[in-house]
Amino acid sequence: MSVVDVDQQGRDVVVTCSGFGRNGSLRLVRSGVGINEQASIDLAGVKGVWSLRCGTEMAESDNTLVLAFVGQTTVLSLKGEEVEETELEGIAADQQTHYCSNVIGNKILQITGQSVRLINEETLQLVSKWAPPSGKGISTGSCGGSHVVVVVGNELFCLDIQDSSLHQLRFTDNEFYFFSTQKLQHLKWECCCK
Repeated sequence: MSVVDVDQQGRDVVVTCSGFGRNGSLRLVRSGVGINEQASIDLAGVKGVWSLRCGTEMAESDNTLVLAFVGQTTVLSLKGEEVEETELEGIAADQQTHYCSNVIGNKILQITGQSVRLINEETLQLVSKWAPPSGKGISTGSCGGSHVVVVVGNELFCLDIQDSSLHQLRFTDNEFYFFSTQKLQHLKWECCCK
């Protein structure tokens, strides 16, 4: 989704990518669009963005942005009305994030090219870490409920979040010629985790 002044007349429209596959389309929403910009930050080279709830005050809404760049991750926190760059001890800032979200048990999950990290939402400390046994890099991954799926070369791993740790449930070494993150997010977890 993006806001664009298509005809250069000062009338913004919302452009959305709607649908999936051969039924997908671009849609322009012209009337009723009222954009009230709260903040704007110019950042180049962003590869992914995720919003999180974290901190000791246990925010009821998201208060942190995780931004992935090539080879690194940056964290921005909302402090009152200000947005500032911050460091979260459990987040691997020296690696590119492939996926990040709040998960069950008041934890944060970060998937990087080297590991899957489970972080305490309140203390922001790393509580568990899983790395591919082969030493190869993780190419993509996603999470649904208590299950995490990561792709490592031609291997697919299914992990389970239990209490404060990550446990490897299943592993398959079939060939994967094309694997999309969108497809991972809609994956039927029971097919690889039972």
